[in-house]
This record gives sequence, structure tokens and C-alpha cells, in this order.
Amino acid sequence: MLRFRRTVVASAVLGTLTAGALTASVLTVAANAGSAAPAASGVDCHVAATARPSCYLAEAVRMPLSASVSVTSQPAQNATVSWTVGCQRNGNATSTTGTATAMTPFQAKMSIPRGNAADCTLTASVTANGSASMSAGFTYSLGRPWMIAIPQGANYSGQPIYALRCVTDPGNNPALRAPVVIRGCEVLYSQAWTFSNGELIHGRYCLTDKGNGGAGSKIILYTCTHAADQIWTYRPLGPSAPEGEFVLKSHSGRLCLNDPRTSVAYGTQLIVSACSGGNSERWYTG
Repeated sequence: MLRFRRTVVASAVLGTLTAGALTASVLTVAANAGSAAPAASGVDCHVAATARPSCYLAEAVRMPLSASVSVTSQPAQNATVSWTVGCQRNGNATSTTGTATAMTPFQAKMSIPRGNAADCTLTASVTANGSASMSAGFTYSLGRPWMIAIPQGANYSGQPIYALRCVTDPGNNPALRAPVVIRGCEVLYSQAWTFSNGELIHGRYCLTDKGNGGAGSKIILYTCTHAADQIWTYRPLGPSAPEGEFVLKSHSGRLCLNDPRTSVAYGTQLIVSACSGGNSERWYTG
């Protein structure tokens, strides 16, 4: 849900405006603006001391980048976890399954399906082999989209109409030197980003000013080196504004992430340009 008063072009948005990147094995923990977010703890199951305690976990999540089942017991026992991650998009479904047995405490890592679907359900059955009390729960990290709302005119009530576009990896497979573009916001792994320690990360690559070229330079994915041409500061555009600018550290901090000409065209490559506070550089996260 948008947290500010705007009328959005409905055809520009699918799902709930969240999104993400394809190969989960190389994706990183998601974050809110400004700092890294820790992995989230999901639904917990607690079973009092009994013979062969067992429980079932189920939770719906969006854009999981990593997930595991944590199991503890008192006293320590061998326990078995059987899990499924099922994801779907527009009626297309994909899933992964697995089983792990180990002495508690332990974590069973769940693999994420390598399709483009990002509306997922985590399920797991957990059973200890002896008499014990037992606790189990999910731990996971989630991707986040970064979005821009581009003014398109006014509707009948005089309120602006906006088209939403998301920062996107067009190949849906993080690759060195891939262009970074805008696309309609969907629940897709091609739009999952991490913002951590000033780096905007997609897969194992960082959002980078190509060649540190300065104003007008195009934005690409590049190996994360923590260089000034890929370090960003998120600067809110007011105390209550939902949007803010991504300011590049290099070039004396005068350049911002920009949608050139406030384009709504899919595939428009992002650039850096002089920070102005204009609509073409107002970003916010879902």
C-alpha cells in the first residue's frame, strides 16, 4: 500500500508492488533504507516434553532470498525436518523440497526455487526422535524493490496520476556490467535489492556509476568493491516524505540516481545526474 496520497495507474502494478532477483543462492539479506536488516524470524512452534514431539510450520512470504528451519530441544535429540518452498506467479508454480536430520540445536537450510515466482509459502514438519521438549521456527531474509512514481497528469478530481516503475535487472539473472533499467513493479526476483553499508546490491553485484563517468553516466551492475562510484546515501526529501534521493559518494556527492526524462518506458537505463529533488530521482521502497 502506498503511504501517501496518489492515484496510481493500475495497469502499471501487479501484486502489492513488491519484487525481487533470480538466483537465490547468490542473493543477499534485504534491508531498509540506510542500514542492513537482520534476517526475520517467522512462525514458531513450541512442544512440551513428550515422546517424539513434532510440529508443523507454515508461513507465506514475499521474495525470500534465504530461508531455514531452526530446531532446538531439551535434552538434545536427533530431529528430522522435512520442508517445502512453493512459489507462484500468474498461475505458474514452482517448488523445492528437502529433508535434514541432525542433533539439536541445528538449522536446516531451505533452497529457494530458481523460477521467477516470488509469492512463496514455506512449510515444514519437524519431529524429534526421543523424549524432549522442542521448539522450531523459520528464519529468512526477504528482498525489497526500489520504486519511482512518475507523474502522468491529473484525474477527474484534480489529483495527480502516477505510474510506478521499479529498479530492475532486465536479464533476470545478475550479471557483470548488466544495465540497470526501470520496469513495471511486479513480484519478481529481477527487482530484489539489498541496501547495506551504502551499497545497493542485486545478486552479488552492486549498483554502479559506469566508469565513474559522472553526470549523465549510465548505471550498471558491477563487482562490489565499496568504491565511491557504488556507495550511495539515501536522503529523505522531507521529515514526512515517503521518497528520497540516492546520492552517489563520488563527484563530491553532487549526483543522484535518476530516471532520465522521467521516462515510463520499460527498459530505460538509469543514470546519475545533478541532484535537484525532482520527480526523476524520488525513490522509495516497498
